[in-house]
Amino acid sequence: MKSNTAVQEAPETVVAVLPKSSSVSPREEELESEVSEIEAMALAVSVQNDEEYEAAGKFGVMLKKKAAEVTEFFKPLKDSAYKAHKAICDREKEMLTPLRKAEMTLKKTMGDYAMEQERKRREAEEAARPSDKSSRDRSRPTARSDKYSSAILFMTAFPVICAALHRSKKRARRTGNAAI
Repeated sequence: MKSNTAVQEAPETVVAVLPKSSSVSPREEELESEVSEIEAMALAVSVQNDEEYEAAGKFGVMLKKKAAEVTEFFKPLKDSAYKAHKAICDREKEMLTPLRKAEMTLKKTMGDYAMEQERKRREAEEAARPSDKSSRDRSRPTARSDKYSSAILFMTAFPVICAALHRSKKRARRTGNAAI
């Protein structure tokens, strides 16, 4: 943070320079000059006692008023720029809407074609398979030839067996018959 004493030793007269536009109004030039002066004055403010503190408070009020003036000056310009921007966006949207609809139609048509091709592929694949049920049955392993069938049967039946045993143990405890 800079100390105010260093600024007071070498104050600058022009602190901020806005780019000049060919369509700058005299009022804008006047505001620009006032803002630059106020900025330089703010850099030179030093508060060492109550009077300077009160003067700095009044200076702050003046800053707020000047900021409101600047905002009020640019408001009509911003409003007209917003209206122009909105009008341009609306025209752009008008032109893009038919293109977006056309894109959606195209994608739907392409999707329908791809679905039809997939359906035809599946039909051809199914037609290439043996249609005879007996030949399909021969290609599948039987329960006796499948070496994992007993393990699969046990794994699927195991939860059922465990639940039945659990129920019978509960029943035996209730009746006092702990044979199981």
